[in-house]
Amino acid sequence: MAIRLDRPVTVRRSGSTDSVNTWARVEDAGTFEETSGDSVYGVSQREFTVRFIPFLTALGATDGEVGAFDISKLEIVFEGHVYTATNLVELERRRYHRITAGRRLYYRFIGSG
Repeated sequence: MAIRLDRPVTVRRSGSTDSVNTWARVEDAGTFEETSGDSVYGVSQREFTVRFIPFLTALGATDGEVGAFDISKLEIVFEGHVYTATNLVELERRRYHRITAGRRLYYRFIGSG
């Protein structure tokens, strides 16, 4: 299953071919966006997009130049808790009201390189 990507953000690759990692912040209601940063280990930045509500609730196909990111490989770390495809609904139900503008999330795709 792939994730629908709707909003531009920039991802910094960690230098490893098996993960894509970035810090992200909530930009406004329903979206989050990566903080600014340069590429690391000489790996150029890749752009992709994501919208927060559809990303949690209505998973769909990827498009554009992004490529297919497998939702089963996605992890979100928020307030010390790790959320995966199996418990994203829990994140939405229990924690969405606490994710406000300026809050930082960490999300990563494992094995998507």
